[in-house]
Amino acid sequence: MPELLGQDFLIQGMQKRGIIGKPENLHPLAFTSKVSQLWDLSTRWMGRSHVGKSEEIAPALARRIELRPRKGQEDLSHEATMRQGEFWVFMRDDIFWQPINPSTLSPDIRLNAKFLKPYPVTAHDVKFYLDTIMNPHIQTPSAIAQREFYADVEDFLVIDDYTFVVRWKLKDVVIDEVSQRAMRADSLSYVAGLRPFPRFVYQYAPDGKKIVGNDSDPMTYRKHAVWAEVFLQHWSQQTIISCGDWLLEARSPREFLFRKNPFAADSAGALNRYLHFTIRDTPLALWHAFKINELDTCILAPSLKTEKESFLNSPLYLKQTAQDPKNEIGSLRYEDKAFFFIGWNCQNPLFQDAKLRRALTMAMDRAKIVDQYLGGDAVTINGPFMRSSPSINPSITTIPFDPFLAQKKFEELGWKDVGGILHKDGMPFSFALTYYAKSTTARLIAEGVADQLRDIGIDCRINGLDGLDYESRLSDKQFDAYLGGYSQNNFPENIRQLWHSSSALRKGSSNMVGFANERADSIIDAVDYCFDREKKMELYREFGAILAQEQPFTFLYTPITHLLYRKRLENVFIPKDHQELIPGAILGQPQSRLFYVHTTP
Repeated sequence: MPELLGQDFLIQGMQKRGIIGKPENLHPLAFTSKVSQLWDLSTRWMGRSHVGKSEEIAPALARRIELRPRKGQEDLSHEATMRQGEFWVFMRDDIFWQPINPSTLSPDIRLNAKFLKPYPVTAHDVKFYLDTIMNPHIQTPSAIAQREFYADVEDFLVIDDYTFVVRWKLKDVVIDEVSQRAMRADSLSYVAGLRPFPRFVYQYAPDGKKIVGNDSDPMTYRKHAVWAEVFLQHWSQQTIISCGDWLLEARSPREFLFRKNPFAADSAGALNRYLHFTIRDTPLALWHAFKINELDTCILAPSLKTEKESFLNSPLYLKQTAQDPKNEIGSLRYEDKAFFFIGWNCQNPLFQDAKLRRALTMAMDRAKIVDQYLGGDAVTINGPFMRSSPSINPSITTIPFDPFLAQKKFEELGWKDVGGILHKDGMPFSFALTYYAKSTTARLIAEGVADQLRDIGIDCRINGLDGLDYESRLSDKQFDAYLGGYSQNNFPENIRQLWHSSSALRKGSSNMVGFANERADSIIDAVDYCFDREKKMELYREFGAILAQEQPFTFLYTPITHLLYRKRLENVFIPKDHQELIPGAILGQPQSRLFYVHTTP
């Protein structure tokens, strides 16, 4: 970081970003990614990935994490301890929860003075986080997803205010042809991913009284139904409680303003004095804000490429750059860490046959989707892994676009043309494709897919839903098919969350399509306990082949993001392209936590 910033660097100025769509609330277990991103600004984890890397963990809230033998197993070899030990986490004692800012709350809330002072972040707050997400009465999709990550934690022991121990369940597995006991191979990354929740807020009513009068039972917050109900509608859900780099200074229906936490232990965690977010309803509205210099960055929607070129030759832009050369616009194009798809509800009788799902994929011209609706700013894919991942199976053949062969496949499955619509057993091939209505790109793709399927006799009705309606419909698995997207992991990828059958029927789970495959389950279980990198890659590749055969998703594309930025914004670069700054960097996306606006003193 010193090399990136220089010795004379001063933290000052304000960085301006944009958000599409106003969050309903700022609850820490809200479903939307935008709320998670806002909380990330104000949260600390035990550890975090090195900048530009994914498999190396740097200390954060934890000073250090040690793997030690369990009690009674002190004679274990180092190799056995790596598989059967317990994690001792030693936290920093100089991190504090900052007081709640009353101006960010509803004006009718009257706060007790206890909320207006700082509190140390302790191991008890980390236990509280784990108890909260494991509480079965908290059924938000975010809680359910995080619960799956920590389902195999056997014990969480608080040793003192700044020390705790995490023990994972041991399972009988075969390693090097020998049956052994082992914990999950990725246990360390999940220990590093633990975070605190502010007990001084979420265990209390605004008058300062405890929600649960007697919470002496250490399992109280892991099982208490009444507390869970209150927590889900907590009085503080319109604000963010910070122990991290940024403090929520002010909020309105159209903006959020964060201020650098002056008490943050790591001064390089926030590189400007303020961070401002403008809220707009559409990518077009954010583009207009960027044009008039209200934002430092803008993700350019594919439909706006022509307008962008026009703007660069406009009198307004020429005036802006004449006033200050740092108003000049720079750009980066890169493959995003995300993939988009059509998910088929595998529990719906219409889509239970993998042969039918493959025929549906064959009927879709994914290259046309990329060219016509994304302006070429995407790459077609045939699976969920990043194209740079060693998990990619190069032997998988992408299902080609062939509507004539697709029609033949449907005929072989018993579907016959009746008046231009395929029928089977007297029932038409008809379903609804659900998509997020506020996304123009999603609507265009949904319309394009419906047209392509209509050409071969399938009645595909598009069903655009807004925010919460879209999320709840997917969470409750009340859909035929949906157009969606997921973020991608770097190697080693988490495939349990989306694909294991244990969550196929569970409402709120990430396995929204209800995919279930016995061999896929066995691979997922093996990956979780595989300590050999090469063997793990073999398992991922076999898993990819199963998805290609089963087609629970029709994998559409990975987007190429077009990031525009005003050149007053510094440190906008792709880590893997700058080995001189970050040796060993592998990430192909810019790291926004490095961005800062250069301000002339």
